[in-house]
This record gives sequence, C-alpha cells and structure tokens, in this order.
Amino acid sequence: MNDNVLGVGPLLDKKGDLEEAGYAFNMVRQYKRNEVKDKKHLSESDFYCIQGRNFGLSISIEGKIGKTIIVFSFIDLSSNEVHLAHYFHKHDKNHYSLSESPYDGDFIFEDEKGMELKITHVEEGALEMNGFFPQVGFKKEKEDIHFSIRLKPTSTHSLFHANRIKKGKWRISNRIFNLNVNGYCKIGETTFDMASAIGTYSFERGVFAGKHSLIWNLVSGEVRGEPFALNFYQGLDKSTLGNENAVFLEDRCYKLGDVSVDIPIAANGKDDYLSPWRLRSKESLFQLSFRPIYCLHGKQRSLFRSVDSHVVFGLYEGSVRVGMHVYEFSSLPGFAQKSKVKWGPF
Repeated sequence: MNDNVLGVGPLLDKKGDLEEAGYAFNMVRQYKRNEVKDKKHLSESDFYCIQGRNFGLSISIEGKIGKTIIVFSFIDLSSNEVHLAHYFHKHDKNHYSLSESPYDGDFIFEDEKGMELKITHVEEGALEMNGFFPQVGFKKEKEDIHFSIRLKPTSTHSLFHANRIKKGKWRISNRIFNLNVNGYCKIGETTFDMASAIGTYSFERGVFAGKHSLIWNLVSGEVRGEPFALNFYQGLDKSTLGNENAVFLEDRCYKLGDVSVDIPIAANGKDDYLSPWRLRSKESLFQLSFRPIYCLHGKQRSLFRSVDSHVVFGLYEGSVRVGMHVYEFSSLPGFAQKSKVKWGPF
C-alpha cells in the first residue's frame, strides 16, 4: 500500500511524468492536458454509478485520441432485466470531449440517430445528467430510454489517488462518493424513481502502456441512517502499485490497507463470477460477502488496445470496523469489476 499523503503541488514534472505518487482526501493535484507529453497513450474517463435497492445504473465515458466511447447500462435487480447502449464517435485527434476537472466543464454528445447525452455542473457542486437513448435492448421491440438525474455531493471529501506505473506512465483518479440522487430513468413505459439511490462519480486520467489488470468493488447505501460507501480498487500485477481502498462514513473518509478478494473457481478452472465472493481485510477491519445477481461480460479491441472485463451487479453484506465502532449492514447494492487491459499493436 502507498501510504504517502499528498499535499498541494504540481501533478506532472517538466517531462510529463508524475511528480509524486500518493493519496489525499481531496483533489490536491490538478490535471492539465497540455502538460501531458505522451498523447498517444493518454486515456481519460468519467464513470457515473447510481445504485438503488432494486436497480443499478452506470454511464461510462472514455476519451482517447481521436475518439469518444459511451457505454450505458441499467439493470433491474428485481427482474434481472438488463438494458445496454453503446456509442462510438470519431473526431479530430486534437479534440478532447472530457473536461480537465471533475468540478467544472460540460459534456455534450449527440448522434445522427437522435441519441443525446448532456452532463452539466450546476450550483453547489451538483451535476445534472440528461439523456435520450432511442431503441435500446435485446428484445424484438426495443425501448427508448429517457433520464433526468441530479447528483449532489454530501461531503467536501473525495478520494484522490496518483499512481506511477513506470517511467513516463501514470494514472490519477478522484472518486466522489455518497452523492444524493434525485430524478428519474424511464425505460419504455416503466419509470424508476432515483430519489432513494446513492451515486458515485469517478474521474480518471492517465498515460498507460503495456498490460495491467485490476479489480474494483464498490458498495454504497445507508448505515445507521448515514451515507456509507466502501471502495476497493487494486491492481493485480506488479506494474500497478498501491491501492484505492477506503470507507466513507458520516462525512469522513478512512483509508484502508490491502484487501483479499476471493472469486470462486468453476470446474473449468475459470472465475465463477455468479457464485458468492468473499472480501477480507488483512488488518481484520472488515469481512464481507458479495452475492452476485447479474454479470456483464464485455470485450473491446482496437488497433492498439484490448479490454476484457466482467462487471457484476449484486448485494453486499458484512461489517466494517472504524476506530472503536463496528458497522454492520446487509443487502446493500453494489458492483464488482475485474478487467484485463493490454496495449498493442495486435
């Protein structure tokens, strides 16, 4: 675990390398695109996750040199019905659709088929997300998706992490947890009320090469009437150092050490993503179980990059110790992701 606590300072040095690795409970190092030297391997992504008792919604926006990729997913946990939408747009290599900060800058995306996605920053640090995705789904009769959602922070804290992968290759993230959610998502004739949900916004930027793998678990909800979130994000190979493991509770953030994530193995020797998982703290701070409900398996391949990922939605239960207090919970919604990324050419 990288225990270096970052203070205010520059993110990159004059050569475009990471100035200092470590973490902080707010974004103390600012990302500036013009300071990045290796634009070829520059990756920018925003990820929004909204979790309710009976649904999960996510929007992933990824910006690469000359292109933008949007992936929308919605799962109805009561019926296991899944709705997926994927959009790809090529543009000039000098155009970047995502902002340099998680706290300002708008994102607007439209295509010729009528798809629209608009994300704007409004007063008091809130985000407004409005979208229309026409004719989405696996059914013969596909359905339109409309949504209008507002995400509002409940804390001034975030989890900022800066990681040096190797010389000239680095990654930063700033995760904002326990966002209050209001609004709706309408799929066909069914409307889902967002008011009881909790949101997470993840801002990631970096320069990657070679290959790396990771595992990410996120659980959020209310414990003892307070917003609560557990975040476990760890690299699975030597090229990815440190972790982004933390618990957010009662307007505070507490850093955690390494986590052991046990995914069951099937008879064929591969990961059995739909059997119960176990998560354990090496400091005995918590013990969790994850009951999967649905697994989304996705593969992406381009000339210079391939991604193989499993995103699993489900429910968490267990306990976590913070200081002298033990917090227990059951059936809190969340997801788990295991990804392998490899850079080409292929």
